[in-house]
Amino acid sequence: MTSIVSPVRDLSVVVVVLEGGDCLRQCLSHLERQRLKGNREIIVPYDRRVQHASDFIREFPQVSFVRCEGRKTYAELRTVGILHSRGRIVAVTEDQCLPQDDWCDRVIQGHDSHHAAVGGAVEKQVPDRMLGWAIYFADYVRYMRPMSPTLTGHLTDCNVSYKRSALDAIVSVWEQEFHEPEVHGALQAKGRTLWFDPEVIVYQRRSMGWAEALNDRWCFGRLFGSRRVVHASVAHRIAFGVAALATPLLTVLRVARNVVEKRRCILRFTWALPALIVLNSTWALGECMGYWSGRPAATLLPDSEAVVGQGGQEGAPPR
Repeated sequence: MTSIVSPVRDLSVVVVVLEGGDCLRQCLSHLERQRLKGNREIIVPYDRRVQHASDFIREFPQVSFVRCEGRKTYAELRTVGILHSRGRIVAVTEDQCLPQDDWCDRVIQGHDSHHAAVGGAVEKQVPDRMLGWAIYFADYVRYMRPMSPTLTGHLTDCNVSYKRSALDAIVSVWEQEFHEPEVHGALQAKGRTLWFDPEVIVYQRRSMGWAEALNDRWCFGRLFGSRRVVHASVAHRIAFGVAALATPLLTVLRVARNVVEKRRCILRFTWALPALIVLNSTWALGECMGYWSGRPAATLLPDSEAVVGQGGQEGAPPR
């Protein structure tokens, strides 16, 4: 199966389910109520962890819900969604994000340019708890406004879109699992460009408890490490692992620099700092283990029984 199809829509929006429940409902409602100059489709790939999927199907009859057998990783769900899409532009987001009211139009306007990928800002939904802010700072502070439009080497899978032709040219990179760093690297290797537009905005909020947040950091730190050393020697893997243990301090300093330079959320950063240190330290341990083992965490394998329920946060799946 390949993605090479004749586009029949102006825009396809693939929504990956992290939270489910009310978060998915609000995300889809925000997308559906947006008026669009062209035509659009919304695709939600989901697996067995999503409870009461039939309720969503009845509530959102214009949305294409694509059921996947067994359990899929978030990267696999992104692939499934893109493979089922038919738009000349394919946007990817997650149900932890609410798109701004003009998001769809902004995405399409962004692709009037020659850039292969266009991504945007991630702002914080408020109010939120200390842990929620720490998660935001850990993952998204570099996409926090104010920022200027610019060429970039990284865009977040919470808020990114692609020309279909660009994705089709590198389909072998993502036809099994869609990891945005690898996709973006492949696009740049072909001389294509990534563009950051701060006016393409989503608002993020996760509702994880501490146990789930720590497991999330561990799993994705380990996944990140394991994918970086696929072709590395044992010596390099050991060296990377040792270096990873120094990253908590560096990443906290990087977040602090972003907050200070943008002159925003400084008090929130101070408040969330202890939680941020814990999260980043857990990521570093996972990343180190990923380098040394060369494998992702077992909870990322297709046997986990985590469930995304109507209540939203129960057993949210790993990314």
